Amino acid sequence: MTTSESKQPTKRDRESALQRAVKSLLRQLGIHYYVNTQGPIWGNVRGRPDMEVIYRGQTYYLELKRYREGKMSRYQEQERRKIEAAGAPYVVVREIKDVVEALGLNILI
Repeated sequence: MTTSESKQPTKRDRESALQRAVKSLLRQLGIHYYVNTQGPIWGNVRGRPDMEVIYRGQTYYLELKRYREGKMSRYQEQERRKIEAAGAPYVVVREIKDVVEALGLNILI
């Protein structure tokens, strides 16, 4: 076994894998989305959700989290409250089925 094979996936690795799966699903279904870059970028809002999905005239805000372990930061909680107060759906995604259910997609996962 090589070093890379025995290495435990990091939080970023697991969230990246989830993001790849969500993006793949959305691309296959022809659903438009944006990925919000994280980090100290000019104009970026702390706590901004990872993805924005536009489907059937509605924008959904997706925060991707590790299955079971991922917790939202206080900035993410603040943004969630603001987004929901504005009437937009905010979805914490821990697995691909969360996206399917939130968008009301009629597919099996």
